[in-house]
Amino acid sequence: MMKSSTQETKGLILGYLKRFPEAKDTPEGIADWWIDKNMQEVAIAIRELLRENIICEMNLGSTKVYGLKTVGNS
Repeated sequence: MMKSSTQETKGLILGYLKRFPEAKDTPEGIADWWIDKNMQEVAIAIRELLRENIICEMNLGSTKVYGLKTVGNS
């Protein structure tokens, strides 16, 4: 069975975070620099990963960034 585009995008994001667990970026940065996918696919994958409690949203000034959920950031 072929993986959905969202599943593939989530896998790419998680693969990047496995290699760089401290990485944090905006959806645009994730799309452009981490995985080379379009923004719509990345936004859907981010929503799912947030809902699954795997990543978290953090404020960097007025910008929201996303990264791996760890004990220290909830």
